Parts: sequence; C-alpha cells; structure tokens
Amino acid sequence: NLAALSETQPWAIPPLCRRTPPDEVGTRHYTVRRSDGYLVALALHNADGHDVPIVRWGERDGYRAILSDPSHREQAEGHATIVQLGLGSGELAMALAERLRASQHLIIWEADPALAKAILEVVDLSPLWLSTQVSLLFGSHPYLSQDQQQRLKQPSLLYITSSARCWNIW
Repeated sequence: NLAALSETQPWAIPPLCRRTPPDEVGTRHYTVRRSDGYLVALALHNADGHDVPIVRWGERDGYRAILSDPSHREQAEGHATIVQLGLGSGELAMALAERLRASQHLIIWEADPALAKAILEVVDLSPLWLSTQVSLLFGSHPYLSQDQQQRLKQPSLLYITSSARCWNIW
C-alpha cells in the first residue's frame, strides 16, 4: 500500500507514518480479529478492556443493496465524482473503483488516519492507489489538490461506509 501510494499520492504517506500526540484522534488502538486465518473484523480496544467492532470484512459496507438497484446505477453514471466517507474494509472502494467510467473519480476520505493505517497493514489495496482515478484523503482537514477541489465543487455521489456511519459520525 505504501509503495503504491508513494507512486501516485505521496502526500498520503505522512499521515499514515506520523505519530500523533496522545490527545489526538489518531491514537486509538485497533486490533484485528481473524477466524481460520481470514480477516473478520477490526475492533477498537477501549480503555475499559472491551473491543468494539468497527470494520467487518465480507459485508462490502452495504454495497450489495445499492448494486441491486438499477436506478442507483444510472444515478452513479451521471456523476463525475464519487465520494466514499470512511475507508472501511476496502471492499466498497474496490467495488466502486471497478465500476468507474473513464471520466469518473473516486475520492475516499478516512477521518481517522490510525484506522486507515490499521486497515492498510492487513489488506492490500494497492490496485486502488495505483489508479489515477482514486484518491485517498485523511484527517479532519485533508489536503486537496486543485483537481479534487474542482471536482468537489460539482455535484457528487456520496457513499458512507458502515464504520463511518456508526463511528466517525462527526
């Protein structure tokens, strides 16, 4: 992931590699749950010792329901920019990227760089990052290129991952 990002989006590397002060969001401790060697979930390890599942693999963050709706597919084709809030498991991003037309761009915004780092440590999403049609943004005030700024001034189609809906509601 880091090698692919360094080729196409070098500005995305520092938030993934930076240590953050203890009072910032990026210090959350995430743990990966596996079953028979397969990824099952990524959980937040709370101070009280309990794990709260944040990301689950195999669910595509609700994308199956969207995929079965033909009117939604037509709507997606009419937008030049698709925005995904939350990286989630990466499965939604991969599914969206597979359906991009040549004129479309997918922007993935993960508010918590520590969560993105935990995901990228266990899942190879390098095909996304090697694409010139996919951008990854981090933090509450992400860096936006001129092209991204122009794209986001136009109507965009918005997807929200399950993790973003229940966790990073701000």
